[in-house]
Amino acid sequence: MNDLNSYTEFLERARLVDADDMNQEHWETQIQQGRYYKYYKEYKPGIYVLDFTKQAYLYCNEVMASMADYPIPILMTGGLKLALKIWHPDDLAVYDRFILPDNLAFLRKVSVADYGNYLFTCNYRVRHRNGRYIKIEQSSFFSKSLDNGMPLMTIGFLRDITNRTTDNAIIHTIEKIDIKGNTLLHRRIHEPDLVTHILTPRECEILELVVQGKSSHEIAALLNIEKYTVDNHRKNMLKKTGTQNMVQLAIMHYRDKSKRLFNS
Repeated sequence: MNDLNSYTEFLERARLVDADDMNQEHWETQIQQGRYYKYYKEYKPGIYVLDFTKQAYLYCNEVMASMADYPIPILMTGGLKLALKIWHPDDLAVYDRFILPDNLAFLRKVSVADYGNYLFTCNYRVRHRNGRYIKIEQSSFFSKSLDNGMPLMTIGFLRDITNRTTDNAIIHTIEKIDIKGNTLLHRRIHEPDLVTHILTPRECEILELVVQGKSSHEIAALLNIEKYTVDNHRKNMLKKTGTQNMVQLAIMHYRDKSKRLFNS
């Protein structure tokens, strides 16, 4: 699993795994009565169980079907191929390049038996058949795995957050779940624009702080890194984007962000 650097590569590898037994469980009963649902029952979320090996849904409810704007039978038949088709392409690119690889890197550090103790959350846009995009927050647990830690299945909970957000920033978090509550272990913000596809997650993070008017000293203190590291990132961002200074880069960033907000 160490050589998997994208969601695309992960799915290609998962297709090679034979795991026929995953369809034998009673998912609806497990979710409604088990450990997962208790964290989300107050939200009445969309719920799904996804088999990565077959790239098919083993279960989904009516709320998810409404969010996807497709009936349950079509979702079950279309599987992951249909789901990826209705993701906003920029958001899917962020998930492919950054979020899923970060999740896999985290899972490599924990025991397979403990997978159910970690909650992975991110948000993205989904296109309805009328062309309108809605914003979804997805919280999921990985379940079942190969001995090398590669997950074979995920149980997810979806919420419509369209009216709760004003931009298209993607927030990715990893939390540990225990009897005391949730402990935040990882948080990263991604901007799904052209700049995001060029810059690394750390560079995107620094760019956001630069846009907010933070100095290199302030950024270094906020991110707990050295000032020279911030300066090096700034130089690399200018080189990658072909801009002459941070003002030009900030303008590019806002232009792309505004264009996508207008089209969302």
